[in-house]
Amino acid sequence: MEGVVVLRTLPGGDRRAVTDLHGLHGADESLKLLTDYFSQVERPVLLVTHDAFCASYAGRILFLKDGRIFTELHKGSDSRRTFYEKILNVLTMSGGGQTNVC
Repeated sequence: MEGVVVLRTLPGGDRRAVTDLHGLHGADESLKLLTDYFSQVERPVLLVTHDAFCASYAGRILFLKDGRIFTELHKGSDSRRTFYEKILNVLTMSGGGQTNVC
């Protein structure tokens, strides 16, 4: 397995960092392409984001608060929508709320 690929979204939940890939239109299409590709080539991806939508494509999420791991979520067999809702619940619990995620 080769090195880790690091991606990030821009501050404020701006998804241009993801949607500008290969001239694709929309974060959903871009993230689906990335997820499929990196799972096929078995390369780990570290996505750094404040955006719950982008984070919902991950298999595992570490939530940081005050520079430390606050909690962790694993997608498991959840649908992406269910996982997204769990992410929002954690953000609300940690004081982030929905207004700070997208």
